[in-house]
Amino acid sequence: MLVRKLRSLLAQAQQEVPLCQCVALVDLGTGLLFGMTENEHSEHLREYMAAAAANIFQHSPVRHLDDAMHAGGPNQLRAVIAVSERLVHVTVRSAVHPDRALVFVCLNNDDVHPLVEQCRIVAAYFDDLF
Repeated sequence: MLVRKLRSLLAQAQQEVPLCQCVALVDLGTGLLFGMTENEHSEHLREYMAAAAANIFQHSPVRHLDDAMHAGGPNQLRAVIAVSERLVHVTVRSAVHPDRALVFVCLNNDDVHPLVEQCRIVAAYFDDLF
């Protein structure tokens, strides 16, 4: 039942985020991929998506910079956005389960701000999953 709900939420997330090509739920502590929508690049993405998301939030210079900027206070990086000519990758950490994140891979239409906002809204759907 949990697997069915996860698949349903992932499909709904992909539909609700404009130009979304793929979405995945990742455990940041282990790099485990809980689930991912399917597309023509799924096999290739499956290999790297979870590990990349975990690295960004756990071990990257971005994390160290975030720690330094918030010394003595809360320091939880909530989202990371990577933009290329063709794609926008938005990784959003769960507010309820900070060890989990959703990774959205979307076509780039040069209007990143609304895309990121929609990803953050949709990510909240997963807070009650576990």
